[in-house]
Formats: sequence, C-alpha cells, structure tokens
Amino acid sequence: RAAAAQAMGADFARRYERAQVLADALAGERFQSFVVDAVAGSACADLTWMAASALAHGRSAVLVMPSMREVWEVMRALEGAGLTAFAPDGEGPGGEAWGGDVAVLSGSLGPAERYRAYLAVASGRVRCVVGTRAAMYAPVTGPALFAVLDDGAYQYADGLMPYANARGVCRLRARLHDGVFVAMAYARSVLSQWECEDTTAMPVAVSGPSAAIVPFRDVARAAAPPVRWLNRDELARLADPSIGARVPHTAVRVLSAALEHGPVLFSIPSDGISESLVCARCLRQARCLRCTGPLERGGPTGTPRCRWCGAPAVDWHCPHCGGERMRVVRVGAAGTAQELQGLFRGVPMVLSSPHQPQGVVEQVADAPAIVIATPGAEPHVRAGAYRAVAILDAWTSLYRQSIDAYIDVLRDWMRAMALCAPRADGGAGLLIGETDPVIAQSLMTWDPRILAAAELAQRREAGLPPAVSAACVWGQRNAVAETLRRIGVASGGDWATLRLCDDEFQTVLGPVPIPPERTVDSRELEQMRDRVKAVVLVAHARRAELATRLRTAVARHVAAREFGELRFRVDPKDLL
Repeated sequence: RAAAAQAMGADFARRYERAQVLADALAGERFQSFVVDAVAGSACADLTWMAASALAHGRSAVLVMPSMREVWEVMRALEGAGLTAFAPDGEGPGGEAWGGDVAVLSGSLGPAERYRAYLAVASGRVRCVVGTRAAMYAPVTGPALFAVLDDGAYQYADGLMPYANARGVCRLRARLHDGVFVAMAYARSVLSQWECEDTTAMPVAVSGPSAAIVPFRDVARAAAPPVRWLNRDELARLADPSIGARVPHTAVRVLSAALEHGPVLFSIPSDGISESLVCARCLRQARCLRCTGPLERGGPTGTPRCRWCGAPAVDWHCPHCGGERMRVVRVGAAGTAQELQGLFRGVPMVLSSPHQPQGVVEQVADAPAIVIATPGAEPHVRAGAYRAVAILDAWTSLYRQSIDAYIDVLRDWMRAMALCAPRADGGAGLLIGETDPVIAQSLMTWDPRILAAAELAQRREAGLPPAVSAACVWGQRNAVAETLRRIGVASGGDWATLRLCDDEFQTVLGPVPIPPERTVDSRELEQMRDRVKAVVLVAHARRAELATRLRTAVARHVAAREFGELRFRVDPKDLL
C-alpha cells in the first residue's frame, strides 16, 4: 500500500506545482490548509493519493463529496489503489464479520449498515471515511486529512440549525486535529480565492489563509479538450449563415465528425423555465444601482425591485450601455431532444435528468450516440470518454440570480468538459452562445483563477462576502425589524454603517418579501405571513459579536413568546 501511495504521489507531482508542499503536510504534525485546482479527469485519483498518503503516515482521512455519484466514483478509485470497502468478509460465525479499509457514511445507506460503519470508524478499526455532507462529523481521532470536493456546491449547506457548512466544519476539525484541510474543485470558489490572496483572511477557524496547489499549464491544457467559443463574433468571422441558431452549422459539422468515433454530450442548463429582467438594448442582466443585486418584476405597481435590498428601480439605466428599458427573458431548455433529432438524423439519443421519466443515467456505451444531460446528471462513458462536449444555451449563464452564479456555471461547464477525451486523443469542446468573456476565458484556458479573481475584486468593490461577514435574518416582518433594531444595525444603531477600503456601505440590505416554505403546514400560515428577509453585513472582526447579538435577540423573541417566525444564518452560501 505504501508503494502504491508513492507511485500515485509521483503522478501527482508531475501534474501540480508545489506538490511536495502538500506531500510534506500529509506527513507533518501541524495544521495546514490547501486549495487545489483539479486537472480534468484527475480529481478522484488525486483524492485517492491524498487518502492513501495520510493512511500510510498513520493518519485518518475524511473525504466529503457533494453527492453519492462522486462517493461511488471515489470508492472505485480507492479500491483500484488497493483499499477495500468496509463490508462482510465472511470469516466470522455465519459469515457476518465485517472488515475493510474505507467506510461510506451517508443517509442513502440502510440504518444497520450505516451504524456498523459509524462504530467501525469510532473504534478506530477503519480510518478512511467517504461520504456526503454528514461525513463532516465522522468520529475520527488524532491527526487527520479533511478533504472537500467542489467546496462551493450547494449540497454542503445544512438546512437545519445551526446551518453548518461542510467546508467550514472540515476546516475547523482539521485545525483542532492538527491535520490537513484540502478544498479541491475544478472551479475555485470565491472564498478559496480570497483565502489564497489574503494572508490576513477571516480571523476565525472556519476560514483563513490557504496555500494554492495549481496544475502545470501544459498539463492542464493537455488533459482538457480544446474549447471553442461560438458566439456571434466568432460565427461572423467564420461567415456562418446560421448566426442566432441554437446549434449553428459550424457546431453541427464538428459534432457530426465526432459522432463517427463515439458519443457526444450536450449539456443543457435545466429542464425548468425561469424569468429574468435584462436590458432591452444590450441584453445584460438588469441589476440594482444601489447594491448590484438582480432585479425582478414588481408587485401590483409593476415597478421592478431588487431581490437583495428591496429598493425600487426608479430612473434605472444600464451601467454598460446606458439603456433605460428592460425586457423579460424566459430561460429554459424544453424540446432539446426533438430539436437535435432534426439535426442529427438516425443517431440514438439518451436523455439524463432527474426530472425525466428515466431519471439520471449512470453510464453509456462507447459508441456513437447523442447524450443530453443537465448539470450533475452527465453519464460516464463506459471504458472511454466523450468525443465531443457541447455547452448549449450559454447565454442563460448571464441571467442566474444567485451571488455565486458565475462560479456555479463555470463549475458545471468544467465538470462536463472533464468527461471529454483530452486534446491528444482528438476531443473537442464547444461553448455555444453568448456569455461573460471572463467565464469563457477561464473555461478555454482551464484556469479557474481568472474568474475567481475577477469575482473577488467585484465583491470587494461592492462590500459583499467574503470581503465582509454576513448574516441573513428572516421571518415575520415586525419580528425581523425589531431584531435589526436590537442588534444595532437599524438606522441610528451603533452598527448602522460599514466602512471597507475607505468606502462606507449600509450595514443592512432589505428587508425584502420572501414566499413561505413549500412544506409549511396550513396551521403555520398565520405565523409565517408577511415574511421578509434582511442581510446584515459587518467587518470580520465583528463576526463573533454579530452571532452573539443575533442569538440573544432570537432567544429573547422565543422566550417572550412574541408573535411570528424569526431565524438567522451566519455566512450563508447565498444571500438570496
């Protein structure tokens, strides 16, 4: 096993700069934090080496994945490295004895199997754990590796109090265990970029300075397919007569040639349909001139308003082109299969999506076929790779509403492109449609630092996380307003304003109306009517005191049995 870890370590060193720093940390005796930008197709192999190296040096290893698809992929890689899964070994009475090197902890397992794995880890018989979000609480002892794949994924945010995030919990535990924390992703999160840039990062254990482990440029480019961005300017340069088509002629020629050798993947944004307000002249997303939040159609008055701070968009103008009118864009991907059948006649098609009757398809054969999949539902090619990957409807990336929209888009696109054959094997990637040039550049160069650095610069300019600490407070309108007054962030309070880089910002964004939860019982509707949310922004030095003030205010609200719902969350994944 030690020899296998050494061989995998040599492969890791050939792919990444400063690989020896991470190798020394896995064998060391002090806490260190790392951010790793994964090479296309090597994420599972890299995590396997980290776990094997930690085990070889007498440490434990906890690998946290966003979903069970990634859990089983990593498990196959670990088994290929000689580690066995925790399972019955048939040597005990009645063949019921259990043994192995790696335990899976996930709610998708049965209660008995999950409890056996938990006891095996708690007793020290198994020192390697792979699982989804709940695995962040794996009962390992002593120095340990805590690695999180795709640390910006939404699955890591717990929906129950105290709303723990897997990334923060794993980093805190690594620090308490004198271990190593690794945040690995294809698309680096803004928080990871901030930790790598700012050596005086957030003065709390859940975040702080991290060392960046990046791939060699030639290795990253060779492992990924060459990506062409087919936007209007490029199609005009090629004199393509189908400018404006969903799949232009240039893309059809490239994909038809790829179909002669194997399967082709079409990545579509989603199955559903949503609305977004955009500038009628340049079609960029309409954003609030006060806080840069996305605008939405108003209520009875019809005046658009900001989804973050609730300010009405009066006398609005586009900061990019000066346009003063807005229009509604409907984002959707219905009918993709029927459209592609007319372009690629006689080619078998596979549709993979959680919202389709056949659900998510896990694998497809290495034979000519068109595979249409939504993000996260892309099938793997059995004993092979896609000959080409096409990203459809790239323009939808401009109209996502969340604060991490661009990072999430790049992560989805890079994950899909990682399933394509590399440049040396003739793979081809196509990005079809208009999108932000920074996203396209990050994808084509396979360098997520470009987008992460641009996003971080904008967050600093706008006074948004991670440049500051944030908390969301939501519930009944009067209860939220009273809480904001009690914690001192309302008008006239001691925290009413925030100073950042010689600029002064309002501490509170909102409150804005929000709908009741889908699972609300009819008996709770009275308590949850007139529901609003507010965002509180403070300097990092005040983060702990903000949490204390909010906890005290909510405890007082509950103890006095005051009317209405009231909750809060510190450093949420998304401000919306």
